[in-house]
Amino acid sequence: MKTAEDQSISGALHKALYQGTLAAAFQHAIAHLENLDRSSVAATADAATLRRRLARPLTNDGVPAEQVVNELAEDAREGIIGSAGGRFYGWVIGGAVPASLGADWLTSAWDQNGALYATSPAAAIVEEVAGAFDQDSSLGFGPREELAAAHDHLIALSVAAQGSGQWDEYCELFTEDALYVEHFLGTYHGRDEIKQWLIPAMTAWPQMRFPVQWRTFNEEDGLVVFAVGNDMPEVDGNGPYSVPSWTLLEYAGNNQWSREEDIYNPDAMLKMLSRWCDAAGVPFPAPEIHT
Repeated sequence: MKTAEDQSISGALHKALYQGTLAAAFQHAIAHLENLDRSSVAATADAATLRRRLARPLTNDGVPAEQVVNELAEDAREGIIGSAGGRFYGWVIGGAVPASLGADWLTSAWDQNGALYATSPAAAIVEEVAGAFDQDSSLGFGPREELAAAHDHLIALSVAAQGSGQWDEYCELFTEDALYVEHFLGTYHGRDEIKQWLIPAMTAWPQMRFPVQWRTFNEEDGLVVFAVGNDMPEVDGNGPYSVPSWTLLEYAGNNQWSREEDIYNPDAMLKMLSRWCDAAGVPFPAPEIHT
């Protein structure tokens, strides 16, 4: 049986064994998070470079744990994409929050085997509680959280389409019988008709971006109202080239929308776009008006 002195020595040894390594991991993690808004979203090293750095030969004696962490952080750094930040829109992934990250660290430190209650009572009860969440529809996402998550998904696909010019996946967010009201260009009935109009309309202005300025939710009726800028890039120092618009969305569930209505000043929009085309030296594409 261990004495109090033995336990004190054991605790001190564990602290000495892990503290430096965990501190190094913490510093690398914080440095990564602090630089998300400034660092490259894409990887900056190719596969051959990463393979050369990470495929280190194994030694007979091993290396200190802190050195392992430091070398891993350095060797992998240029192959890490910015999916934890707000500028990554390649897929709808990433977005760890502080609580989940902290819990993940604790899970690794506890080093449990959750296969049976006997091997980890806490893990077994957590699984039991999580199962209850899954079965109880009153738990988990509430109406507002679901609306916000669905709108985040729509905005992420919109930003991805703005970058790629591919709007097909975005159009799939509308239900088959959706209604799209565009007060200047027309009203469109059903996903197919929306797609036939929206894709050419968006690809006619590939330079335009739509940053979200604010949004609000009516969870009782499943509505989202939000404002965006319709921003063209600066070309001659005489900008900004931007007109605001407001959108009403009606949620149909399962990340789909049954209605969209866009509101803006068409005269201000046409004048802004005409002024931008003159400054950029490009022709003004005629709008397609649906009757």
